[in-house]
Amino acid sequence: MPGTARLPGLSPCGIPPRKGTTVLIRQAITTKFLPVTNTRPSRVKATADAGSVTLSWDHGVNIDENHARAAKALADKFGWRGAWYQGALHDGGFCFVCVDSRFDRDNLPVFAVVAND
Repeated sequence: MPGTARLPGLSPCGIPPRKGTTVLIRQAITTKFLPVTNTRPSRVKATADAGSVTLSWDHGVNIDENHARAAKALADKFGWRGAWYQGALHDGGFCFVCVDSRFDRDNLPVFAVVAND
């Protein structure tokens, strides 16, 4: 499946996988703002190991939406499906990770944080 890699011997929380199984690692999408140049308008670029896309900046929507639009365009380019979550990076860009709608014990999250009541 494009956008995923199976790495033997790795599992969430350091628990060894069952014999003959592997843990599914998905590609993250990172986005960054590309400022206007003498020849190009402002843009946003989405990148993953599989490739990248660059879209013109849409001044009609906010920063988050511009970055999400670019990440979605890259996911669409490769046919990647699922629910995507967005986080901010230290350099001002964003990172998007896919949480597939299918859930089984061989495909557990790396960690979960639960609020204390």
